[in-house]
Amino acid sequence: MNREPFSPDKPFRTYDEQIDLLIARGLIIQDRGFAKHSLQTYSYYDLVNGNVEPLLISEHPDHFKDGITFEILIQIRIIEDFLKPVFLSQILKIEKTFKTTIAYYVSENFGVNSNIGGYLDSSHYSQASSRKKRVKRTLKEIRDINDGNVRGIQGSPIIYYRTNHNHIPPWISVMEFTLGQTINWYKILPLEGRISVARQLLPSNITLSDQKCVEYFTAIISLIRQFRNHFAHNDVLSQMQSREKVNMKIINEILKIPIVKSSEILNKNMNNLFACVFCILVLSNDTNQLKIFTSSINGAMEIVENSANTFNFKEIFGLPTDLISRIQRLIDIRSN
Repeated sequence: MNREPFSPDKPFRTYDEQIDLLIARGLIIQDRGFAKHSLQTYSYYDLVNGNVEPLLISEHPDHFKDGITFEILIQIRIIEDFLKPVFLSQILKIEKTFKTTIAYYVSENFGVNSNIGGYLDSSHYSQASSRKKRVKRTLKEIRDINDGNVRGIQGSPIIYYRTNHNHIPPWISVMEFTLGQTINWYKILPLEGRISVARQLLPSNITLSDQKCVEYFTAIISLIRQFRNHFAHNDVLSQMQSREKVNMKIINEILKIPIVKSSEILNKNMNNLFACVFCILVLSNDTNQLKIFTSSINGAMEIVENSANTFNFKEIFGLPTDLISRIQRLIDIRSN
């Protein structure tokens, strides 16, 4: 039986052909040499298939709006590359604090013995029948980490403790956990443990009930975890979404200021970059760290404002143009 010749719907194109295609789609390219260099540096996919949807004509999504230049695509890409490590850095600081807090709680309440009958004994953890499988699975995973039964290379601290000490305490063990594994450890703590950890990580002036503290903290840290993975995998900024959704009304409830506007709360459950920013604010209790985070975002916004190749920051990345002033208000309140 004769097969029809294969015809790819996305054929290979040379750099010159890619430039011609962009021009045909309405993009203004005045310097083909610069455009070719940029395509070699970033790739067509990264520049065109990423954050540009708001720059396209809605009725003709393959065609750019009037006045859109190649330099604007480059500017968007530069800002994206600037912002991703800023967000990831702040999330890693939150992760470190979370790990330190849960390790402290476990050490203080269950001890530091990693052997049989120690802090990994199931009697210390939630006895709810609905959590039984999670408890068993999570504790086995931690034991495997402590015993070195994992893929990949472990860090020097846990190897040193395994070789030179008679136990691996929680604050050493947790260094090897992913954020997801740390969240699972948190979820199997007894209720009083989950309340204690949540209250330490949420703002100190919070007046919510214990139940709401646990519920809100779990949702927020779960959303942050998924964005951490997006940033680590260098996904497109404007297309990042988490499976976990957070009701934006709770952000104001926790922070005790209307940092999320009423018009934004109407969207209720959100899982985009906008939600990620405000979840980060909730768990960023160190004012100095928050100032650095804010200053870095502000630097990106100023680059856009002062550039001839400007674009609508909110339209592309979904972040409000007055974000910095909102965060600054939060910093001022926490500093007083």
